[in-house]
Amino acid sequence: MTAGDSYHYGDQVNVHGSHNIGMIKYQSADAHQQIGQLVDLVTRLRGQVPEAAVQVIDENLPLLADGTRTPQDRYRALIALSTIAQTVGEVGRPVTEAVRRVLQLLGFG
Repeated sequence: MTAGDSYHYGDQVNVHGSHNIGMIKYQSADAHQQIGQLVDLVTRLRGQVPEAAVQVIDENLPLLADGTRTPQDRYRALIALSTIAQTVGEVGRPVTEAVRRVLQLLGFG
């Protein structure tokens, strides 16, 4: 990086005035549907992974399903779920592919 270079990732929000409490973000119906499918796939995968992976799934699945979470929370949850799916091989492939689709729909891919 050289002097004067500037990089920006994510949303830029300018807030003026007082009593501001946050930003409302909307996700497409397609993203909502894809997240629902991913939740179903991860729930099925949960019964086929070691106990340590079950704990990671249980910690991260609510972060994904809860639309009020920050984009960073959802991103971390998606990456954690994808990592578990990749470690179990072929049985986890549908989850890995679903995570990829959701990441793209949420603007991370």
